[in-house]
Amino acid sequence: MKGYRLLSAALLVAFAILFVWTVGERDGKDRAEIGLENAYQQSFFTLGEHAEQIEVLLGKSLVTASPGQTVMLLTGVWHHTEGAQQSLAQLPLGQLDMSRTQRFYAQTGDYCKVLAQKATQGKPITDEEWQQLSELYAQATKISQELQKMQQDITRGQLLNLTNERRSWRNILGSLGIMPVAQTNTDQISEGFQAIDGLLQGIPTLLYDGPFSDHIERREPRGLKGENISEEQAKGIANAFIDNSREIGYQIKEEGMSTGPIPAYSFTLTATGQGVGEISIDVSQQGGHVLWYWNTRSVQEPSLDVSSALVRAEEFLNSRGFRDLTVTGSLRQGNEITFAFVHEEDGIIIYPDMQKVTVALDDGQVIGYEAVGYYMSHHKRNLPEPELSEEDARLIVNPRLEISRVRLTLIPTPAQEEVLAYEIRAKLGQQEFLIYINAKTGVEELIQQIIETDDGTLTM
Repeated sequence: MKGYRLLSAALLVAFAILFVWTVGERDGKDRAEIGLENAYQQSFFTLGEHAEQIEVLLGKSLVTASPGQTVMLLTGVWHHTEGAQQSLAQLPLGQLDMSRTQRFYAQTGDYCKVLAQKATQGKPITDEEWQQLSELYAQATKISQELQKMQQDITRGQLLNLTNERRSWRNILGSLGIMPVAQTNTDQISEGFQAIDGLLQGIPTLLYDGPFSDHIERREPRGLKGENISEEQAKGIANAFIDNSREIGYQIKEEGMSTGPIPAYSFTLTATGQGVGEISIDVSQQGGHVLWYWNTRSVQEPSLDVSSALVRAEEFLNSRGFRDLTVTGSLRQGNEITFAFVHEEDGIIIYPDMQKVTVALDDGQVIGYEAVGYYMSHHKRNLPEPELSEEDARLIVNPRLEISRVRLTLIPTPAQEEVLAYEIRAKLGQQEFLIYINAKTGVEELIQQIIETDDGTLTM
């Protein structure tokens, strides 16, 4: 699960390509129908994006204890209900009664608008209003689950497949009584559209990336040390850094300078033999720091479990001089697993200083490494003492939450500053959240919703 919005965009591109290919084969009437198909498809996924944003924002509004956050979250719900109603109206639903869905969006938007206006006047949400929001959130979640199933069916070609006339949006028009075409999955389509309220929130952030990835856009890197090195020096650093370099004996080739946020020498390493793979690697011009590398070799069936792979990743970093690290999460993709490590200082988790290590589960080789964020942010810090105690932070959090963990963290802000904050992991029902409370001011800096998957953990 890498982000339903990315999947939506990919689908739209694929359909657009298909349309271009078929235009030359059809007459003007067919081209018009193709244009309609494309418009319907886009409306469906745009509806999904609005609808799941409604679900997420409602969930966060139940968690926040900050009037400022309350205003922003409820105003966001109102905005997305307007967009969802517009997208729904553009779908070819014909005689299918969607009045309940339209009413849900209209009433939810109006209710949240009123509560947001109250919050701007300093009036808190009452228990009765909180309960109403909770019920709206529960409805949005159920609708979301149904639409996610519909999207999965679409991607598998079970509901829509534009290469098959019997499964197109035009065919749905017929199944709903708008035009006479063959009967197909009418019941399944009708059931799905009658629950078409919640689909795909924004691009989810992988927890192994942490909720804080924008810091890599910082203009000036802070973590580079030393003078500029030559290309020949960078070659030696690259060859020594990658895993198993001595055993394999790579040949190295210059590829020029990289154009990323940190000027670096780019190299390609190759070796003879089956299953070795080609490696791409960047070494910073200043200081000779390895920014990233990737081994393209094919990874075979796993023989390591996750715990053993984590030990291997830790050994790799320790042997290259990195200490005081904490793993914050992992993501498994096929026969590879990526771990995220952040720097820890005086018991404080330093989120901006992040490195990622990818381990092949067949033999434990480290096939991937990334540290751009680390070198953009890492520097000697004078960490402040928290002015609020942990108990103070606990009292700021919504009392309806069940807190499972509290720890001090340093997080980046949109203004590219760093803030000391308590990270509070808490649960509302079966849903978990990460809440960040400013350790100086008590302001609720950020709320992240945690989504557990088979392959890793996502935050939104």
